[in-house]
Amino acid sequence: MKFCHMRRKLIAGMLMVLSLTVFHDAKGWLSVAEAEAGQSATAPSEGLQGLKAGVAVSKDHDPLTVVESTYFIEDAYKAQSKSVLTVPPSPHMVETFDHVPDGQLPIGWETIEGDFQVRNGALIGRSSASVSPARILLPAGMEGDGNIVFEADMTFLSVIEPSRWASLMYRIQPTQKQGYYPYYQFAFRQGATAANGIEFAYRTPQNSWDVREKTSHSTSFAINKTYHMKVVASRERVRQYVDGELLLDTDRAGEHANGRLGFQANGVQVKFDNVKVTLNPPLLPPITSQSKAYQPKKPSTTLIFTPDVAVTEIESLEQLMKLANQGTTTVWLKVKQEEGQLTAYSGSYRIGLLLDVLHKLKGNFIPMLEPAQSYEAQAIGKLLQEEGIQDAHLVSSDLELLRSIRQKDMKLRRAYTVTDSPLLTEDQLGRISLDAHSVGANIVVLPQAVSTQENVHYLAVRGLAAWVITDNSDLGVHAALVSGARGIVTSQPAKVSNAWSIYPKDTLLNRPILIAHRGAPQIAPEDTLASYEKAIQFGSEVMENDIRRTADGELVLLHDETVNRTTNGTGYVRNMTLQEVKKLDAGSWFGSAFKGERIPTLREALRQLKGRPVIMLAEPKEDGLEAQIIQLIKEEGVASQVLIQSFSDQHLRYVRDIEPAYGRGLLESQTPPLSAALDKAMKQQQYYTALQSMSAPSYGSMYPELAAYGGSRGLTFWTWTVNDQNKMKQLIRLGVHGIITDLLHQLKEDTVRVQLQADQLELKMGHTFQPVIKRHTREGRAIVAEAASVKWIVVQPAHSLIQQVNPQTGLSELIASSPGKAIVMAAVTGHAAGGTWQFISAPVEVLVVP
Repeated sequence: MKFCHMRRKLIAGMLMVLSLTVFHDAKGWLSVAEAEAGQSATAPSEGLQGLKAGVAVSKDHDPLTVVESTYFIEDAYKAQSKSVLTVPPSPHMVETFDHVPDGQLPIGWETIEGDFQVRNGALIGRSSASVSPARILLPAGMEGDGNIVFEADMTFLSVIEPSRWASLMYRIQPTQKQGYYPYYQFAFRQGATAANGIEFAYRTPQNSWDVREKTSHSTSFAINKTYHMKVVASRERVRQYVDGELLLDTDRAGEHANGRLGFQANGVQVKFDNVKVTLNPPLLPPITSQSKAYQPKKPSTTLIFTPDVAVTEIESLEQLMKLANQGTTTVWLKVKQEEGQLTAYSGSYRIGLLLDVLHKLKGNFIPMLEPAQSYEAQAIGKLLQEEGIQDAHLVSSDLELLRSIRQKDMKLRRAYTVTDSPLLTEDQLGRISLDAHSVGANIVVLPQAVSTQENVHYLAVRGLAAWVITDNSDLGVHAALVSGARGIVTSQPAKVSNAWSIYPKDTLLNRPILIAHRGAPQIAPEDTLASYEKAIQFGSEVMENDIRRTADGELVLLHDETVNRTTNGTGYVRNMTLQEVKKLDAGSWFGSAFKGERIPTLREALRQLKGRPVIMLAEPKEDGLEAQIIQLIKEEGVASQVLIQSFSDQHLRYVRDIEPAYGRGLLESQTPPLSAALDKAMKQQQYYTALQSMSAPSYGSMYPELAAYGGSRGLTFWTWTVNDQNKMKQLIRLGVHGIITDLLHQLKEDTVRVQLQADQLELKMGHTFQPVIKRHTREGRAIVAEAASVKWIVVQPAHSLIQQVNPQTGLSELIASSPGKAIVMAAVTGHAAGGTWQFISAPVEVLVVP
C-alpha cells in the first residue's frame, strides 16, 4: 500500500510537469493543479446520477495512457463516447503484502474473527471448522461509495472437506457490536463443481444466510493452485468472476449501497494476494428481464415431441429476427476470425460481428456456433466466458477441435457433426457415440443419408440427441421428422413447420426407451443373470444394475450393502470374499424355480450382454469403484454398450476425467420449484453440461420448464422408477426420453416402430399401391397391421393416389389416379408406455406414370 501511495504521488507530479490539461467532472472542469491543491488525486468527485470520476493510476498502467471518453449524462448505463480526456478507472488500492513482516498485517487491516496474518508475502486465513470462521476487513475508506471492483488472487492451501469455502465480502455494515453484518459475499467452495460451488450470498441482519444465487464451476479448485477472483458491485448489480469467466450476474444487492470490504475463510486454510480495489467502474447495465433464462417458443403441433428447428442460411440479421417465435428455435452460424474480430456468417451471408449478433439473438434464439479452426474455437470460448454467455452450442466435425474446447471450458455445450456417409454400420455408430461422449457432446448431427429411425434410436439409447441436416426436399424433410430426430437443421424452416402439420394427433416420433430396473424384478430375482435375461426377452434396450465390491476386490451386482434381503445369507458384501458370495443362493427367496441362482459378477453380466441389442446402465454404489469398472469394460470390449450413472457427481467426474468416452447420468431427486422455474431449469441444465452428463431424476422431480429447456439444448432425461403406466404416459407427454421401470413384462407388446414394405414404387394409372404395413413390438415380433389401424399420409402436388380398403383382403391400399410423384407414409395406431399413439413409417416416394 505504501508503495502504491508513493507511486500515485509520483505520477500526479509527472502530470503537473507535463501540464496535461483537464478531467471532466459533472461539477465542471477540474485541473490536475486543482486536484493537487484542494483534493486528493485518488478521491472521487460526485457526478450526475451517482457517477464519479477519479484521478488514479496504478502500476498496471505503464506507460501512462490517456484516453478520450465521457459518460452520457442522460443515461448513466450507456457506453462511453469519444469526447473529453479522462483516465480510465484505476486501482484505488493495490496490496501485494511484499513488505509486511510475517505474523503482522498491513496498516489499517483488521481481523474481526479467527486467524488472518501475513506469511511469506501473502495473506493467510485459517479456519479449522465451519463453526469457527476467520474474517478480516480492509482499511476503512477503501470501498469508496460502494461501486467497486474488488479482486484478488486466491489459493486453497487445505480444506477440512470440499464443501468448505472462502469468500470476498463487500458492503459490510459498520456494526462492530453485532459482529460486522449484514454484508454480501462472493463465496467459492473448494469443491466448486457442486451445484452451489459458487455463491452470491447475503448475511442478513439476523446473522443468517440468504443464498440468492448459486452456480457451479467447471472444475474444483485444486489445492495449491492460484485463481483470480473478482467481484464488480455497481449499485444493486453484482457480477462475480473466476479467472475472467463471468459466473454469476445478479441485481439482488439492493439493501446496502456501501460498506467495507473483507475476506473470509470457513473450514479452510486460504491464501490471498495481489489485492486490488478499483472505484467507480462503468456502471453495469440493468438486467432487462426478470428471468435470465430463455426458452424459444415452439408452435402448437400434433406431435408428442416437436423437434427443434435450426436455420442455417438467411441473408441478414433483420430477416433472421423475423423468424423469432415462429417455430425456429436455433440459429446455426459459421464463425470466422477476420482482422482480429470474430464474424458471424449464416451460410454464405455475413450478418455481423459475432458479439453484436449474440446480443441480438439473446432472448430470441439459441446460437449454434461452427468455427473452422481451433484458434477460432478458442476465441469463441473466450468471448463467451467474458460475456457470461452459456446458452450456446459449439458445433464441429473436428473431434480435436471439440476436445480442445472441452478441456478448457466444461460449461460450453458441444455438438458433434458426422461427415457425409452413405451407410453407418453398428460398429461405426458405436464409434460415433464414444467419440461424441469423449468430447462432451450431447448432440450428434447426422447427414440426411444416414438419418434412419434405427440410427437415431441407437444414439438415443446411449444418451445422445440426434439432429439431422435435411436436404430440404419434401422426402428429406419428412424422413428427418419421422426418424425421431430431436432437431432439424435446414435452410428452409417454413418448409419444416408446414410438413409437421399433416401428421395426425398424438403422433409419437421418438420411441420411448424403457430401462429394466435390476432386470425384471417382478418375474425373476433382481440383479441376477436370470432377471437380466428375462428383461432382454421382453425387449429391454437398457439394463440398470448396481455394483459393489467384495472383500477381495471383485465387483458384483447387488443393490443392498448386505446380502440379507436377496440371498439366504447375512452380512455386508464388503466383508465377504467372492468365493463366499458365490456360495449364497440368490434365487430361492423369490421362487423355487430360481433356486441356486447366484449373485453375478460385473464381468459375467458384461459377457451376457455383449453383442446383443441392449446396453448396461451401471451404478456404482460405493466410492472408488469407477476405475475398476472402466477397466473391466475395456477388457470385455463393450465400451459402446455401457453407460454409468450415480447419485454422486464425484463418481461421474472421475469417470469423465479418466475415460470421457463413457456416457454418464446423474441420479437425483428434488422438489420441483414453485417459482422462477425456468431460471432453475437453466441452472440445472448448465450443471449437467459442466458434468457432461444426462439427467436421471426421480419422476417426481421432473417439471415442464426443465423438460422444455433441457430438451431444446440436447439434454436427455431418463426418469426412475416408474411402475404406473398412466404416469409413464404423462412423462412421455412432458418430454421424458427414457423410463426406468420394473414392468417390462407388461410392456413387451408395445409398438416400437412401423414398417412400410413395398415391392413396386412405380405405378401405372389405375394400378394399386398395396404395401405391407408391419407393426414391430418391443419383444421383437413383426405383426401385419390391420386396415382399421392404418391411415395414409400422402404428400403430393397433384392427387396422384386415392385411398381405399380392398374388400377382399381388408387391407388399406392406394389407387394410382393421375401422373405425378407422391410421398407416402403409413400412420398406425399402437400402444406404448401406457399411452395410445400414432406411429409413422419412414416415407417412400411413389411415381405414377401414364
